[in-house]
Amino acid sequence: MADLLQFPTALRQARSRRGLMQKTVAEKLNVDPTLLCSAERGARGPLDPMALSKLAAFLDLSPLEAEELNWAARHDRAIGALRRQGLSETELSAISAILSALYGLQGDQQIGLIDYCRQVGQSARMVKSLTPNPLNREART
Repeated sequence: MADLLQFPTALRQARSRRGLMQKTVAEKLNVDPTLLCSAERGARGPLDPMALSKLAAFLDLSPLEAEELNWAARHDRAIGALRRQGLSETELSAISAILSALYGLQGDQQIGLIDYCRQVGQSARMVKSLTPNPLNREART
């Protein structure tokens, strides 16, 4: 589970690059230190958007660093919501990989990746339709 999460690592790196302790950051954000610790461990979801904004300002994050931290939070919220809907770890892993790939691409590249995923899905359905179903074979015997 934790290996799919992006936010804990992004948060820990942003904080530790500045040489700050969790307790110092938590006090500045006016949050319980255990909440920040849990977020860094992946034991709870990402900080809310307001806390993220305060964090970015306090840590003096560059626009790129702030965007990466916010992306990691959005990624983990999406994965968490899908996990609560009952998706398998394999499904979550695939979605996480696609989200991560999309984040690294721009415009037409993103459209190309989405089209490629659709083609793979169509190919998988075609292969599945050609593969004999073992349940049908048992029913005939």
